[in-house]
Amino acid sequence: MENVSAATEFVGRHTKYLLLLGVELHEFYTDYGWIETNMKIADIHGYEVFRVKRFLEKPNSQKISTVQQEHCLLNTLVFVGAATTVLRKIPTPHAVSFSSVQENRRRPSLAS
Repeated sequence: MENVSAATEFVGRHTKYLLLLGVELHEFYTDYGWIETNMKIADIHGYEVFRVKRFLEKPNSQKISTVQQEHCLLNTLVFVGAATTVLRKIPTPHAVSFSSVQENRRRPSLAS
């Protein structure tokens, strides 16, 4: 959990960033999504922070060579960021989906 603490400290100082935690593996699997990293922007308590170059979602056997050759991290889908940054990064359709859920809660249920 030290990595989460380091990430929390980083976004506390740099609130415009939304961090996605990745795991460095030495075996490469096609069943998972990967993060291809770009420029290193920080080092905090021994943990490196990179910009994301692109995402490789469950790469086939041909694209797995990219994961092996480039600095790619296993995508954990764990985000760390200030609440205001997270809310600012959420696309509008989520707000529409949320209001639809709220409307459905107000409607009477047909089940008894």
